[in-house]
Amino acid sequence: MKPDPELYMQSLRCLGVEPKEALAIEDSFNGSLAAKRAGMYCIVVPNAVTKQMPFGHVDGCFHSLKDVSLKKLMTLFAKQRQ
Repeated sequence: MKPDPELYMQSLRCLGVEPKEALAIEDSFNGSLAAKRAGMYCIVVPNAVTKQMPFGHVDGCFHSLKDVSLKKLMTLFAKQRQ
């Protein structure tokens, strides 16, 4: 159960994907904690209930999925790898 990262870790193992090769898109605080604890990149698109929560631990926070583009994600993660 989130924020336990095991569900994410099990999914990564089943897919044969390393955590730093994966991106979680979450809308909750606990879900984002689980993704980060699994070693994944994580962006958050908060919902009406979670929009006031502190998401300082994630790699990006967006108001809507409409704001998320591959170009933005590539730029965001390229900066973090430096």
